[in-house]
Amino acid sequence: IIQGDSFCFFAKALAPIEASGYEIRLLVHDETVTETPAAGEYTVERLTSLLAAPQAWAPGLPTAANGYESTTYKKG
Repeated sequence: IIQGDSFCFFAKALAPIEASGYEIRLLVHDETVTETPAAGEYTVERLTSLLAAPQAWAPGLPTAANGYESTTYKKG
């Protein structure tokens, strides 16, 4: 149940991420790889805040996300 709920939480975060201008290029288990213009508004902090934002169906669920910026895909 936990793994399924985790995926639902992750999947529901994808639409707001795309709506914020991040182009999702790849999903790998619980990771998302995005491509963005080299502009100051696209930061790791902003992307991780979108990933960890509270969702209506899971009020009070503690969430967190982390990430890194790179020009190529690599396992972090």
